Amino acid sequence: MSGSILIVGHSHIRCLMEAWNKRAGYEGEYDVEFVDLIWLERQEKLAGRQVGDAVKRRVRNPSPNYICQCVNGNFHNVLGIVENPVPFSVGEENYGSAPVGNGRWFIPSSVMMDVFQARFERACKAIESVFAAFPESTRLYLNPPPPVADWEHIKAYPGVFSDNIHLGPAPNDLKIRLYELQTAYFENVARVQAASFIRAAPETLTSDGFLRADYYNADPTHGNMRYGQVMLEEIFKNAQKFRRLTRVSESLT
Repeated sequence: MSGSILIVGHSHIRCLMEAWNKRAGYEGEYDVEFVDLIWLERQEKLAGRQVGDAVKRRVRNPSPNYICQCVNGNFHNVLGIVENPVPFSVGEENYGSAPVGNGRWFIPSSVMMDVFQARFERACKAIESVFAAFPESTRLYLNPPPPVADWEHIKAYPGVFSDNIHLGPAPNDLKIRLYELQTAYFENVARVQAASFIRAAPETLTSDGFLRADYYNADPTHGNMRYGQVMLEEIFKNAQKFRRLTRVSESLT
């Protein structure tokens, strides 16, 4: 066995759980354990910094070799799945003035990053708490999947967006821009927490960066079991990379 991995997060880890439960080629490689924070938060009333202790109480292995988190992650979809009643655009990182004549309310990139900062304040406390609860574990952070561009799929499976589906689709370039900003935000969180940041595997993406149709779940925002299989492999690859780097470091000391 190559080691033990604890995967902690909200709804985006469920495709990983489904893939692992099928044991499609994984058995014997790693001992993988999951904590679904949606379920856990329904069982216990938790402040952000209490989450780590609550997770530790729920696991079999109190000291896994690796811990991988994927916390929240759907906010870019909340902002960008359907058109906003007041249509808006988001600038590039160094774009300081509004585009002319596009008919949309312009939001500078820095302002939108402030929105992400405020939205994820509690999530960041939880992330820090969970990592701190497993101080000996190598840290990984999994980015959620990119948005779905297929409006027909979203209309067929609107989920929580059903009340607003009449507003129509937000522009694809806005969807990608929001995802890029959220990715940059969580990449920085991972950096602060000394965690390796894992992006969606290239084979799951279209040429313009959206989630490919064969990796959609039957909802507007999540990956399916096939996506979960691919991303479990990405987690394993990152764990192995850390293992190799550790061995090289030990051989040099």
